[in-house]
Amino acid sequence: MILRFYRRLDESFLPRLMQDGELEFFMRTVPPELSRQHAERDKEAMQQMFSAFPGMQPERAAVLSAAFRGVFLTLLFKDEIGAEIYEDALRVLIRGVALQLLE
Repeated sequence: MILRFYRRLDESFLPRLMQDGELEFFMRTVPPELSRQHAERDKEAMQQMFSAFPGMQPERAAVLSAAFRGVFLTLLFKDEIGAEIYEDALRVLIRGVALQLLE
């Protein structure tokens, strides 16, 4: 399910928008406070989702949230990672984070 989510993200416009620098250009036109609020809402939503797991500590939820954001950033470096093996590498990364989530 998580892998499917990342595949859909990869097929969307977002990675190309980020690679082309258009997202960065857009973000410079947005007031810094609005940009910060958006990032904070995203972070809080992820942490809230992870906090639903029994016994999940807030610090651990923050780390897992950051780990999944890190996996997302690999979409920007698909060619550098190796396009032909990217899917397998992505699967390993997601599995690793998911296993940590269940510990």
